[in-house]
Amino acid sequence: MDNTPAPAVGLADFRERRVIKKHLSTKLLGFTLAILAIAVIVLGIISYNMGSAALLEQANSDAQKYTNEGAAHVAAIITGNLETLNEVSKRNGIASMDYPTQVAAIANDIEALGYEDLAVMNMDGHAKYLIGGGEFDSWGEFWYENGFNGETAISDVAISKVTKAPCVFDVAPIKNNGQVVGLLVGRRSPTFLKDTTNAMGDGERQYGFVVNNEGGIMAHPKDEVVLEQTNVFTDIDNDGTWKDFGLAFKELGAGQSGMLTYRLNGDTKIGATAPIPGTNWNLIIAQYESDVLAPMIHLRTITILISLLVLVLGGAAAWYLAKKITKPIVDLTALADQMALGDVDLEIAAASEDEIGALMNSFATIIANRKDQAEAAQRLSTGDFAVEIVPQSDKDVLAYALIDMVAEMNKVNAGIKKIGTAAQEGQLNYRGNTTEYTGAFKDMIISLNNMINTFVKPLKVASKAIERIGNGVLPPKITTEYKGDFNDLKTNINACIDGLGALTEGNQVLAMLSANDLSQKIEGQYQGIYQEIGESINGVHAQMVHIVEIANNIAAGNLCDLDGLKAIGQRSDNDTLVPSFISMIESIARLVTETQTMTQIAVSGDLTNRGDVTKFQGEYAKVVEGFNQTLDVVIEPINAASATLRELSQGNLHTEMHGDFKGQHGQIKEDMNQTIAFLKEYVEEITHTLEEMGRGNLNQEITTTYLGDFQAIKTALNEITASLSTTMFDINNAAGQVESGARQISDGGQALAQGATQQASAIQELTASIDEVAQETKQNAVRANEANQRSIEVRNNAEIGNVRMTNMVTAMVDINSASQSISKIIKVIDDIAFQTNILALNAAVEAARAGQHGKGFAVVAEEVRSLAARSAEAAKETTGLIEGSIDKVAVGSKIADETAESLTQILADIGKVTALVGNIARASNDQASEIAQITQGIEQVSQVVQTNSATAEESAAASEELSGQAEMLKQMVGAFTIKSDGGSFTAAAPAATRPQPLTAPAEPRIELDDWDNDKY
Repeated sequence: MDNTPAPAVGLADFRERRVIKKHLSTKLLGFTLAILAIAVIVLGIISYNMGSAALLEQANSDAQKYTNEGAAHVAAIITGNLETLNEVSKRNGIASMDYPTQVAAIANDIEALGYEDLAVMNMDGHAKYLIGGGEFDSWGEFWYENGFNGETAISDVAISKVTKAPCVFDVAPIKNNGQVVGLLVGRRSPTFLKDTTNAMGDGERQYGFVVNNEGGIMAHPKDEVVLEQTNVFTDIDNDGTWKDFGLAFKELGAGQSGMLTYRLNGDTKIGATAPIPGTNWNLIIAQYESDVLAPMIHLRTITILISLLVLVLGGAAAWYLAKKITKPIVDLTALADQMALGDVDLEIAAASEDEIGALMNSFATIIANRKDQAEAAQRLSTGDFAVEIVPQSDKDVLAYALIDMVAEMNKVNAGIKKIGTAAQEGQLNYRGNTTEYTGAFKDMIISLNNMINTFVKPLKVASKAIERIGNGVLPPKITTEYKGDFNDLKTNINACIDGLGALTEGNQVLAMLSANDLSQKIEGQYQGIYQEIGESINGVHAQMVHIVEIANNIAAGNLCDLDGLKAIGQRSDNDTLVPSFISMIESIARLVTETQTMTQIAVSGDLTNRGDVTKFQGEYAKVVEGFNQTLDVVIEPINAASATLRELSQGNLHTEMHGDFKGQHGQIKEDMNQTIAFLKEYVEEITHTLEEMGRGNLNQEITTTYLGDFQAIKTALNEITASLSTTMFDINNAAGQVESGARQISDGGQALAQGATQQASAIQELTASIDEVAQETKQNAVRANEANQRSIEVRNNAEIGNVRMTNMVTAMVDINSASQSISKIIKVIDDIAFQTNILALNAAVEAARAGQHGKGFAVVAEEVRSLAARSAEAAKETTGLIEGSIDKVAVGSKIADETAESLTQILADIGKVTALVGNIARASNDQASEIAQITQGIEQVSQVVQTNSATAEESAAASEELSGQAEMLKQMVGAFTIKSDGGSFTAAAPAATRPQPLTAPAEPRIELDDWDNDKY
């Protein structure tokens, strides 16, 4: 059973627990605001998303529509430029492809057309500028290929081959009779579209730029972007500035319409793209994302403001309602808090007749009952256990509990009085009866009994321990746990028992020391005199251990304890142990030093040194004397062997080792003398062999049996004689062969030199013939080039005549048109004369009717009629003349057309003749070049033949010299006697071979074939 009393609840703890973390009004207000906020936020998000989607869709639609219109506008500009250039290409003189004529026709209008310069390109792809005069060639660019196909074209931003600067080319075909005869190429600044694209926005926050399908930027507000030929696809690989745009553009697809979102220089931008018709370019109108989203941001701001306003109004209404509901509850909460703190002097009155009013009446009744119970508790707190408590009902648990508590407290009071009386009378075994009580009252009696037990038990244990110590018996330590002063008493008795234990342990250690057992010492920790006794015993134990260690070190040859013993010195006047150990170690150290000195001197080669016996006494002196005798016996045979080896080192092989030695020293003497005998025999035989070889007699061989390494010397000498004999024999044979071969080479070299000379003569004659052919071919090539130049001049003159004939035909057509117009005018005049005649007749009729008054008017009308008749007659005559002129002009136009067609045919025929003559000229030039190469090759062959002739002569001379050297070598080898399997012989010169007769060289001849083997 847990007898621990429950902790008392203090006023501060109660107030801490009663702190209201969140008021009911706050909860109501928070709940209402949360619902309202969720509704407002959801509606705001929905409205914002719908509005944003609508605005963004409209913005994208407007941007795409605007971009499509801009692309069409840019296409119209490009198309207009190309059409203008195409009209210029149709001007008179342009199709003539005559450069001066073209300059005169266009040069003054180039700046007005918006070009930096205009160039004319022929069908071979070669172009020349009309103002600057620079020339360049086409490398197969698509805009030139489109022009050659009869189409106008505009290039991407490219580097001019003349100015080396970025530019854009407009290309229009130059046609003559429907056939493309050249290209008119206009060079523009690459920024020519800048003003147009900037006009599609403000040029900063919104602007247009152009990108082709390969990623190159064709137009941009920043000139350096175009001039540096920036490519957005290249920036993807190089992680460049335009990487993000390049990825977005590639994902959308080049040539597609759509919207792009990308980052550039840290800013997010939105662009609408559309292909520019008729090109491979794409227009992108870009603007900052923040500008595009500005209406949506404005919409979001308005939505947030409206939501906040709704939240504020809803919060105010919710706050008012929450306050009205929670005020009575707050008042009751305050009363309840005061009651919880023990305040029963309270009053409360219902403010309404609803559920809250009924709750307040119930609280009033609770307060009245608490007042009565508080008075009863107050009397009990003063010790008045006679208080009377009246229950309010059968279920008044608190009243019945107070009545039971008063009864239990009276019973406990009586029990405590009985325990006090028994203690005063010395009855320490008396305890309270705990079965008569329950709960905390029972715990109270148990605690009182435990307090009495706490006093009684330690006193009994201490008394028994002291009794055993007094009888000379060591009692066990007291292990029972006590507290306070009882624990101090237990500690003091245990310390006394520990001190007595030191005597027992000391007795055991001394008994072991007496038996030379040093394995144990006093380990316990004691106090006072007991600790001093233990330390003394351990000191004796340590000294004995040290003595044993010194003895063990000396036995092991370790004299390291000498310095330590000297430092300790004599411990007392009667201490003879330490001085004895010092003397013994010093004697052993001197003996070791003397021995080491003798050994070092002997190792250094001085065997005459001996140990000083006078430094030692007793057995130590005998040890040194034994060392000296051993050295004397060892040194004598060594000296004798040393003298013998000295004679051998001076080359004396007739010496011997003398002396009367026994045992191993005698064996050394015999081995030394036998070695000298073997060396003498070997050296004499080897010397004889080498002397014979020095006289030229190589027929030598050592047959005596050698031992050990001398066998290798014998084998080497025999192999040397055999090898030298074989070598001399081979040299002799080789010298004979060299002599014979040298003579043959000499004869062949002389024949080769003679044939080379004849070949060189034939090649010189051939070279002279080819030079004549080459000279004639060069003249033919010059004449063909002149004919080609004249053909080109005739063709140019025919083209000029054709152009002028075309101009004449055009003029005659204009005259014909003008004549027809004049004919129409004359017919109008004839009609006017007819109408005038009719008016004059009408006037005469009216004048006749007027009688006398109309006579003057009749005269005028007659004159008018006469004038009209003359005008009609003149018009008729003029019409006849003009019609005759028209007929003549028509005949002339027909003749001119026929003439133009004849000139065109003549021009075509002249072109063919020019081409044929050009081909003949090129063939002649190629033939002349090839003949020159043949001449050069023949000259090289001639040089090689001459070189071969000189080389052959030198080879013949060298062969003669080599033959003489071989004869000399044979004579030198003949001085040696050579050993062979059949015996020895002297190397003699072989019989000279007879030279073969030389065959006369064949007639030199040059064969011309297609083989590559004889080409240089």
